[in-house]
Amino acid sequence: MNAQFSTWLRSTISQKGISDAEFARRAGVSRGAISSLINGRREPGRDLLNGISRALNMPMDEVYRVAGYSDSSGNDPTAARIAHMASLLPESDKRDVIDFIEYKLFILDRGSNQRR
Repeated sequence: MNAQFSTWLRSTISQKGISDAEFARRAGVSRGAISSLINGRREPGRDLLNGISRALNMPMDEVYRVAGYSDSSGNDPTAARIAHMASLLPESDKRDVIDFIEYKLFILDRGSNQRR
């Protein structure tokens, strides 16, 4: 679970002076769903992130960024999914993901240079 998002959400709700029940109503979800998010037992999907953005009256890009999605507009959903999944990994495993992507890019680049 994304502890950073849970902490950010709790803090932001508190700063805005909104009760959990009111926040859930504004976001269009149950109070239990909000509790699960705040306690780190649930990961937010795109629909829930959109509701959170609306309930907090904040730009979607900011909410998506804190949740670990790189692009709320859906321009590159695969990249957003990779970023989100990587955000769930322990720091030691994140390096493995970066190494793998760098290797794939190296292979792609090498292949395109051989064709020139």
